[in-house]
Amino acid sequence: MNHLKSLFLFAVLAISSAPAIAGNWYEGGNLHKSTVQVWKEATYRNKLATAADWAIKAPAVSATVQRSGDINTLKRYATELVSCIDTAVNGVSISDSTSTIAASCMVLMGWLK
Repeated sequence: MNHLKSLFLFAVLAISSAPAIAGNWYEGGNLHKSTVQVWKEATYRNKLATAADWAIKAPAVSATVQRSGDINTLKRYATELVSCIDTAVNGVSISDSTSTIAASCMVLMGWLK
């Protein structure tokens, strides 16, 4: 368990200590506590950055990103998560928070056990 915590800490530090260059795909997401309606109206860039924040918290994803040594490895996971959330909320009117949908997607994709 301590190993997983170390991996997660490394990944978080890698993201947070990356150069603050405007335009990094993983920066600036602010949909963490949004409703589904706000998610639906958000830009893809905002969705992708928020999804990256959620995805890196999954131990399997964090470990993969750490092993690769490249934060851009995370982009594939963030893209998949955005797609899953968008598919789940398409055409339905639900009042759940987007984070609940994201967690469900991560469980379905096997990122969380």
